[in-house]
Amino acid sequence: HRQDTIYMLEHESEYSKLVLVHEFIHIAQLDNDYSYLKEASAEIIAHEYWDRPIISYQNAVKRIYALMSIIGPETIWNANFTSTDLLKEELGKYLTPEEVTQFMDCLKVKPYNQKFDEETGIGETDKEIDNLIKKLYERKYNKQMDNDYTINSIYNMTSEGNIHYFVTDEEISTPIYFFNKNKIYGPTKPVQLKKIVK
Repeated sequence: HRQDTIYMLEHESEYSKLVLVHEFIHIAQLDNDYSYLKEASAEIIAHEYWDRPIISYQNAVKRIYALMSIIGPETIWNANFTSTDLLKEELGKYLTPEEVTQFMDCLKVKPYNQKFDEETGIGETDKEIDNLIKKLYERKYNKQMDNDYTINSIYNMTSEGNIHYFVTDEEISTPIYFFNKNKIYGPTKPVQLKKIVK
């Protein structure tokens, strides 16, 4: 990743400016095999802290956001920068040991290195993670995940990192933040809500 970052600094372009932050985040991440988690998280961190659009790994980003909504962002943050132990522990509260191993194995897959359904654009690993997230959610909350508004909004998130919802029949678009809660609650800048004009 350091090599990629140096190359992009030397061969600057509009695309490389967007990717540079993503690559810089990789330098700080743990040196482990959890490519799916690391790639999605680098996109999320670049989006939440540097306002970068989510230009890569959108399927993985949605699934990591969905996972964070169930087990919390601190667990995912730790899995990126300190240890995956807390992640395994949180998953183990609701999944069998075999399912935890399966989940962690899925997080090792490179998001671009999976077979994709031509119709939906969803990869085999994405589907496997969806199935495990559904089990995790339903065992934790003892209700169907399909009816959860937050999860549905995450899965329908735009590449700009916005989720959509309705308030008194008006569709509202707002950025999503899990790691950088100050972006929502901080005194410096209020979250900009956009009314969608159809």
